[in-house]
Amino acid sequence: MRKTLATLAFISAIALVGCGTITQSANLSEPTTVVTTTEVTTEATTASEELKLIGKKASGSDVFVLDLENKTGKDIASFTVKAETEDKYPDNMLDEKDPFVKGEKRKLYYVPKKVSDVVHGDSDKISNLQYTVKLVFTDKKEAVLHNFPFDDLDSAEIYLEKEIAYIKYTSKLTKEKIDTKPAEEISAELPEDTDPITELDPDANNNIDATYEDDTPTAPAYQQTPAVQTPVTTKTPDTGCGSGFATTPDTGCGSGFATNPDTGCGSGFATNPDSGCGSGFATNPDSGCGSGFATNPEAGCGSDFVTAN
Repeated sequence: MRKTLATLAFISAIALVGCGTITQSANLSEPTTVVTTTEVTTEATTASEELKLIGKKASGSDVFVLDLENKTGKDIASFTVKAETEDKYPDNMLDEKDPFVKGEKRKLYYVPKKVSDVVHGDSDKISNLQYTVKLVFTDKKEAVLHNFPFDDLDSAEIYLEKEIAYIKYTSKLTKEKIDTKPAEEISAELPEDTDPITELDPDANNNIDATYEDDTPTAPAYQQTPAVQTPVTTKTPDTGCGSGFATTPDTGCGSGFATNPDTGCGSGFATNPDSGCGSGFATNPDSGCGSGFATNPEAGCGSDFVTAN
């Protein structure tokens, strides 16, 4: 009996487990919606900013062009380059109102004034001309970059440590990363070289391949406004006026005809009088006037006929 009850209990347990399994499967078969969120990272894509310049933009085989980044921790007020055959540093290549600030990157255009290979002292060894960069900071302190390797770099970072300036760059020739700090520390301890320097090809300095580029904006062509045509009035008599005819009078005017009078006027006819006027006829009177006829009187006038005084 106990065995039977145990068997029934075991069968019931299996049934319960089976039901649980069936229920779980039913739950899994229900459609589920899984929401997945994908984080989209958008990097700001802006057009490459045009770098400020050190020096003036130029082109040519003798022009050195490279990018420099100021990592000295100080603002640079003056940047000048001197060939070893030059007596003094040339003018500042920076605008005095626009220093090369710390953390800034700029593009350098350097047009050398000297390019000839040289020999030092009594040596017969031909050396490439060396260039020195002088930095003056806004706090008036100075630092020098010796033997600046213009031919071996496209870009460099300028550093300053214990008043010694140096650069880091990737060599164009060896593709190695170069740090000039050890060389600059040695240069700081060495006395200034006083050996004479002889140029092997002085004429090369007069044939430097460099052309400065003019970045001045071109003004639009001037367009002239067409001239306004003014009508021309032609005046035949001297001061002739009126709506009638005036034939060669000096000041003849009126609405009638005036034939060669000096001052003939009026709406009638005046034939060769000195000052005849009126609406009638005046035949050769001195000052005949009136609406009637006046025949050769000296001053006859009126509405009727006067033949004699």
